[in-house]
Amino acid sequence: MNRKGSYLLEVVVSITIITSFLLFIPMVNKSSCEVKKDYFIETLRSDIQYGLSYTMTHCTLINVYFISDQNYYVMVDGNLDRVLKRNYDNTFSLYASRIQITHGYVLKTVILSISCENTSYQIIINEKSGMIDESS
Repeated sequence: MNRKGSYLLEVVVSITIITSFLLFIPMVNKSSCEVKKDYFIETLRSDIQYGLSYTMTHCTLINVYFISDQNYYVMVDGNLDRVLKRNYDNTFSLYASRIQITHGYVLKTVILSISCENTSYQIIINEKSGMIDESS
């Protein structure tokens, strides 16, 4: 009788552990997408700030082009010299127009659409300040 009880207890504990892993795995995947999105936004924010500073010190126009089929964006100055190139995660689908920066401000508001694991986000880069707002 004692062996049967201990066997039943082992089965129940094993099922509990397996079930908890199965419940936890989807949450980890979703949060990893959130983490990647947050990292992308912080990187883009710092690159835009760099572009704002660059245009003021070099008196030039900066364009940021998103090459979404190759998962990177590039910052090019008025002489078509590459200022920086930044790769982003290949799990993203990103749709955006270019960002234009001159004399320390962004010329017009730009909306970026990001899709990651069936979740869509919109990132708004505000005119003048270049501040980034998020919406999902």
